[in-house]
Formats: sequence, structure tokens, C-alpha cells
Amino acid sequence: MVTGKADKTQIAIDSAIARLNAAKTRYQQQIYRHSLEMMTYQTNLQRQQYQLVSLVKQSQEVDKELAELSIVRFS
Repeated sequence: MVTGKADKTQIAIDSAIARLNAAKTRYQQQIYRHSLEMMTYQTNLQRQQYQLVSLVKQSQEVDKELAELSIVRFS
């Protein structure tokens, strides 16, 4: 009987270890996915910042050209 109880205890321990390992694997997968999402977010943010700088520069150039045209037109 002692052996049977020890076997059940060992099975319970092994089962608990397996569940912990599965939980650890799921957690690692979540961390990995989160890292990928963060890299994608940062890449998109950098692209949008570049586009914003480009649009601001274009807007400034258009404003400058409009000012020059206004000077020529009203001269």
C-alpha cells in the first residue's frame, strides 16, 4: 500500500510539473508575441514620424512658394 500511495504522489507531482511547464511555455509565447507587437508598433511609429516630418517640410515649402507668388502678384 505504501508503494501505491508513493506512486500516486509521484504522479501528482509529475502532473503538477507538467502543468507548470505548460503554463511557462504559454507565458513565454505571450512574451514573444508581445515583443513582436511592440517592434511592429515602434516601426509604425517611426514611419509615421518620418511621414509627419516630410509633410511638415512639404507644407513649409508650399507656404514659402505661396508667399513668393503673393509678393510677385501684388508687386
